[in-house]
Amino acid sequence: MPKLLSIFPILFLMLSCNLGKRELNPVFPLIPGQVSIIDDIAKDGEVTCAATGYGGEKGDQFKRYEWMISKKSDSTLLQLTDHQSPAVRVYAFFALAERNSPLLSEIAIKHKNDSASFNSRCGCLGMTDQINKCFRRVVDERNWFASWDDLGNPSKKNRN
Repeated sequence: MPKLLSIFPILFLMLSCNLGKRELNPVFPLIPGQVSIIDDIAKDGEVTCAATGYGGEKGDQFKRYEWMISKKSDSTLLQLTDHQSPAVRVYAFFALAERNSPLLSEIAIKHKNDSASFNSRCGCLGMTDQINKCFRRVVDERNWFASWDDLGNPSKKNRN
């Protein structure tokens, strides 16, 4: 029995050390091998709106974006607009736009030559987009997703 009791503190220490290295989210599990929701966004790599697919369901990637909005500060989001993953950059920019950040134009100008591409999907439509074009559309208060602009609604402001 004393040996069994001595194992509990060791297990507790091991679990607490591991918990500090992960961003916990009870809504959905992390992608295997990833240690944060931001890593998951980068690994998935796609930018989606709230309703995707034939059923118009909210996918895991959009849930990760919602987590980002609710958990990250403006200063962290600003830093994430320079992340190596285009999807993380876009979602961080969208989150700042949701918060009506006064820095959107400045960020768009900083990324005017950032032609990195990413896949976007909204509803049943999907296409490839570029960071600089996407940021410009948001600043111009047009549609956030290129596929919507291509449908002929450049003046309709839709976020999800």
